[in-house]
Amino acid sequence: MLEPGQIFGEIGVFSPEERRTASAVCVTDIELLAITKERTYHLFFQNPALGYHLTRLIIGRLLENQRRAEMGQPPVAVSRMV
Repeated sequence: MLEPGQIFGEIGVFSPEERRTASAVCVTDIELLAITKERTYHLFFQNPALGYHLTRLIIGRLLENQRRAEMGQPPVAVSRMV
């Protein structure tokens, strides 16, 4: 379950072929902020601290998903922006 401030979809933005590793389904009404791939790239290069944070987030998520796959568990779907 996602909590306020959590993000998802970052792997698909940066992966070749825009490949996603998880899906999300809303079971209640939500408020969602979506940004385009182009805007994400602009922010990534404009703000090195954000770029570094996103890089670490993506690598951490991929490593955790690899570990979970090796254990037969579903992938992690969310992270919290700080």
